[in-house]
Amino acid sequence: MDNLIGMEERTRNPGGQFVDRAQRRMLSEGHLDRLGGPPEGAHPIGGGRVELTVGEPEQWLPGHPDRVAVVQRARTLLAGCIADPDEVLARRRKRLRAARANDVEGLFPGPLR
Repeated sequence: MDNLIGMEERTRNPGGQFVDRAQRRMLSEGHLDRLGGPPEGAHPIGGGRVELTVGEPEQWLPGHPDRVAVVQRARTLLAGCIADPDEVLARRRKRLRAARANDVEGLFPGPLR
């Protein structure tokens, strides 16, 4: 499954793409496939997954002088899993169209905009 997560959304998404601003990330096998292996600094946590921590929690707070640098470091390390907002919207629309096409219970009335 090829799931994407938008810029500020905080959703569980094993193996998908994301641009969630988080200091600590668990990366599944799907993420690792997209990245070509574990990023620098990642630690195995079992089940084919790794944990990646970038910076300290306080560095991710708005207004912290290191915030821009740690966000950029995370984006660099996770570049293969980052989705831009247009890609997220296109994928969501595609999934919604498929759900509507398979809807036999009337859960998705009306056209998709």
